Amino acid sequence: MSKIKNSFCLYILAALLLLSLSNVLAAGSKSYLYVSPGLQIGYGGDGFFWGGQVSIGAISRNEGECECWTPFVPAVSYGIRFYKEYQMRYLDGQLGFIYGGLGFGRARRIWKTGKQLPAEVAKGFRFKVWAGALYYGTWDVIKFPKQNMDFNFGTIVVMPLSVGEVNNE
Repeated sequence: MSKIKNSFCLYILAALLLLSLSNVLAAGSKSYLYVSPGLQIGYGGDGFFWGGQVSIGAISRNEGECECWTPFVPAVSYGIRFYKEYQMRYLDGQLGFIYGGLGFGRARRIWKTGKQLPAEVAKGFRFKVWAGALYYGTWDVIKFPKQNMDFNFGTIVVMPLSVGEVNNE
């Protein structure tokens, strides 16, 4: 059943990302790629953590009557967190809005002791939400099979950097 839930959530995320990408790549708009590195700290079920992430995404500006930025910002994010006993790496698809967003992805634990754990303990599904501008409050839930959900609260500081314009013609 959990494989069905994970697949369903990934299909929903893919549909949202495709919808927002079609908005970004629409005729009559200028699209820009960006890279956004960030540093994060927080607290969760396994104690304090610190880490970083890099997001790569696209944003567009309508060139029609309103001359406004589109409200959806699709991106892919890769991050690493350091806890006392292990590090966690994650890869998310995310959809940003004006001052916040949400994301879904996969997480993997790597223990500092070097011991390998079975995939059902080491790999999990991740959901996150955030709010703010350049300095965000974050909340995420990570579900590793055969374990309780892990709730994490934190903050992240990001620096979006424009990579360049995408030609939509």
